[in-house]
Amino acid sequence: MKKLRFKGSPLKTELGNFAAPENGVPFIYLLTDTDSKEPFYIGEYGKASTYNVITRIQRHFARSGTLARVALNMPRFGHQLPSEFDAYIKELSDEFKDHKKRADLEAWVIHLVCHQKKIQSSKFCVTKYVSPENNYSQEAQKIVDEFGKYS
Repeated sequence: MKKLRFKGSPLKTELGNFAAPENGVPFIYLLTDTDSKEPFYIGEYGKASTYNVITRIQRHFARSGTLARVALNMPRFGHQLPSEFDAYIKELSDEFKDHKKRADLEAWVIHLVCHQKKIQSSKFCVTKYVSPENNYSQEAQKIVDEFGKYS
């Protein structure tokens, strides 16, 4: 798992010693306010062949898709849209190149963060929750544990 800080308009991040991930490589990511351990969004990435997970977060936070709904919903629920936030990104195995499997894993991570551990931010206002067909509870638990231990 890697932690990246996004800030500015348009959003930018410095990769430091982290090489930019390849396009289409599967990831799951948790977005938090800076230095927080309470996600305000949990997402998955892996189907685009023209951009990577970092570009997805940069491009889509306020423009389209689910992250655009975060940008719309936060103010409507009385929260300010962060001008700076952290992204904890976890590269997944090739098994998760399949969109359905990634969505199932994402649902398990959301379930653990929001319903079992209750560590989500009060800003958490968008979910893509699906009823998973595959039991990825152990994989999700490893991701949540790794996120919790990340300093």
